[in-house]
Amino acid sequence: MNKSGMSSEEWSSLKDVFIGMIPRYDSINSRITFGLDERWRRMIAKESIGKDAVLEVGSGPGTLAVKLMSKKVYCLDPIPEMHKAAVKKIPEQDLERYEFISGSAEFIPLTDDFTDVVFCAFSFRDFFDKPKGLKEIHRVLKPGGKIVILDIAKHDGFYGHLIYFYINSVASGFSGGRKEMKCLSETYKAFAPPKYYFDP
Repeated sequence: MNKSGMSSEEWSSLKDVFIGMIPRYDSINSRITFGLDERWRRMIAKESIGKDAVLEVGSGPGTLAVKLMSKKVYCLDPIPEMHKAAVKKIPEQDLERYEFISGSAEFIPLTDDFTDVVFCAFSFRDFFDKPKGLKEIHRVLKPGGKIVILDIAKHDGFYGHLIYFYINSVASGFSGGRKEMKCLSETYKAFAPPKYYFDP
């Protein structure tokens, strides 16, 4: 793994880890964010108010998707089991607002200028190829559209090492998913500070 992405073998292993962590997905995110993840999701979900269509890339088990308030919500994820978990969270009468798409950030099966907002909640650091994923996201965004990325920011120096230690050693003991937390700590370790990806 490196700042820009990961090898195909690493990506395949990561997908296997995510399949195994689906039952604990929400509790793991809660552990690594000190319980703030739900508050953060509610905050960014406000960006969907009044929008015709939004896309969540790496939508996982639908934890953010159920909070999005646009007329249409497109959920993109490469793992079919994640979509199955998401459907269970969405009220039946609301399901028609959602469309579940199998795919990854690097190959988004949507047309140019398609969506008002693209959300990535705890998924950007797991992109197979981050530069290519960002290019695809910009392609499907309408002019004036917005990308909203929610994740644990990577810090240089002491604080970066401290967060890595917490995810790898402390939170894993609480969550009951040591293998999953080890994998997540490695993706965090390879992650770069935001300015690396978004500085002009």
